[in-house]
Amino acid sequence: MPNSIFTAQAVSKQFNWFVFPADPATKAPCIYDWQRNASNDPDGIAEIFAKFPDAMVAVPTGPLNEISVMDIDIRPTYNGFENLFDKGIRIPRTPVVVTPSGGAHIYFRTDKTRLDNSVSKIAKGVDFRGEGGYVITAPSKNHKGLSYTWEPDWHDPKKGFAEIPAKLLRQIKRSYLKGYKFAGKSNIAKRMNNLISEGNRNDEMTKRCGYLFNKYKPQEVYSMMLKINQRCCLPPLSEKEVTQIFKSISRREVR
Repeated sequence: MPNSIFTAQAVSKQFNWFVFPADPATKAPCIYDWQRNASNDPDGIAEIFAKFPDAMVAVPTGPLNEISVMDIDIRPTYNGFENLFDKGIRIPRTPVVVTPSGGAHIYFRTDKTRLDNSVSKIAKGVDFRGEGGYVITAPSKNHKGLSYTWEPDWHDPKKGFAEIPAKLLRQIKRSYLKGYKFAGKSNIAKRMNNLISEGNRNDEMTKRCGYLFNKYKPQEVYSMMLKINQRCCLPPLSEKEVTQIFKSISRREVR
């Protein structure tokens, strides 16, 4: 039996994670439709890893495994950690995997919260892996024989993962808005792009939904509301709550 099977099964058992094989040279998925075919069942893992004896263990981030990962790069021209600290963001004690290149994967518990991926939007050299993303985890080895390893001086992964600090979560949300903004300089446009604090989420989402119904078709409004919720609400409402707001405004606006 390929070593990759034992490694993947051990990782999955320890954290109850869904996993899939990744190429040791490119880090690309070895299987098609990895989001659907990742497995946390020992037999399922054996089946998908059987053809890839040297594969690394990849872990989907986001709601499936209820984790998100901040990917920190260190290069001769920049240091992701320093750029993060310059923004006043401090990392809590949480498990960290050191990558073969000398960077770090910082793990957070995010439960069912849906947070998107971003590349160097939080800070230069700082990527975020959320829904639809994945990372290579320890103790995988790349094609050069270099390992991904848990950093013992940070936090024992057996003790669990920290939640994303509020300041970092706000920065993540702001990073999404760099690529998703309502056009214009009006007060309405500015308001649509603002972050929404916990105590104001239902009221503000209701107001934004009403505005959108005056501009777009109902099916477009619903899609926008889901995006606004994920990118502006701190923390996001449940999808059920967003749907209830949408239905309430829909009954009022669509006659």
